[in-house]
Parts: sequence; structure tokens; C-alpha cells
Amino acid sequence: MIREQAARTPDGERVRVIGGWSPFQFEERRMPTPAELTQAAPDTPVFVLHLYSCGFLNRAGVEALGITAQTAAPDGGSCETTADGGAVLHAEPDPTILHRTIGALLGLSEEDQVNSTRHFYRELNRFGISSAIDAGGGGHVFPDDYEGTFALADAGDMPLRILSDLFPQDPGKKLADFMAGPRIGRSTSPRPSGWFTASWSNAAATS
Repeated sequence: MIREQAARTPDGERVRVIGGWSPFQFEERRMPTPAELTQAAPDTPVFVLHLYSCGFLNRAGVEALGITAQTAAPDGGSCETTADGGAVLHAEPDPTILHRTIGALLGLSEEDQVNSTRHFYRELNRFGISSAIDAGGGGHVFPDDYEGTFALADAGDMPLRILSDLFPQDPGKKLADFMAGPRIGRSTSPRPSGWFTASWSNAAATS
């Protein structure tokens, strides 16, 4: 799967697997190794996230992010570089190291965001999913990082219903986040749509 995706990934882009899988769905019934990711995609940076417990980088991914054995991990996490030039990122127990890695991946143009979002939602449709809840987090900021969904909703092209459950992610900036997003307890986005709604979580409002 990684090899196939790397083959159709444009130069300068990266293969990223942000959750949505289990090691038990594969014949080996285990996690991939950085060496296997490098073998599958020797020239394309690859980042594979497993839940918010650990992440795997191939050699090209490590080089693209400038990670070395001396790179300091944020509190609550660790970075294990491997002999093949890859790395395993551990959230022990804080997932900040994983959030930062996701945030460091190259962003997409608005056009590519829309295209990527459409493909992702269509993949959910393929499994018979017609509605979903976005739990928020992962370094994604509302509303800036939701442009793909906004564009599909505005155009009437949303293939499923999405409820985004939001919460502030920067200590000391909760009020600013609340003011920038939808009102607490109100299930509407800045651009209301019957197919996409967003509200602050109760935990965020009281924490």
C-alpha cells in the first residue's frame, strides 16, 4: 500500500497515514518497521501514525524533518532513531511529539485540500459510512484547517454528514480560540451547512 501510494505521490510531497488502521488487519499482525517503510518508499518521505501512541518515519522522512540522534523530543515523548536511518516516535504518555510531526508535514494547496478531502470522504462512503464525528485535535486548527470541508459544503458536494467536536489546543489561548470559532453549545460553523456542523466540546468549555 505504501509503495503504491509513493509511486503516485508527486515529487516534493509526502506519504502520510494519520491513523485509521490496526496492525491486526495485516497478515503479519504487527506494526511496520522504519526499514520496511524505506524499502517500500526509498525516495518519498513517509510518516505512519498509529493512534496517538507512536509514529514511524522512513529514512527519507527523517531526512526531510531534519531529525538526528541528538534531536530533543518534547516532554512526555521520545524519538528512537534506527540503524536503517528511520525513526520511531513514542508518546510516553504525551502525544505532543506526534502532533508536532503532523504539523511539520508540508501543507497542501487549497485545491489539493479539497481534492484530498473529497477522496477521504468517498473512501468512508465505500465502507457504507454516511455520517461521522470529528473528535478534533491532532494539531488541526479551526477554522483554518477545515477549508477542504468548507469548500465541499459550500458547493453542496458533501457526501456525508460531519459533526466536528472542537477544543482549544494552546494553553493560555482558550478565550481567543473560543472567540474565533463557533459559540459554545451552538452547532454551527462560520458557514452553516446541513452537512457540516461544529461546536466546542463540553470538556473544552469547562477545563
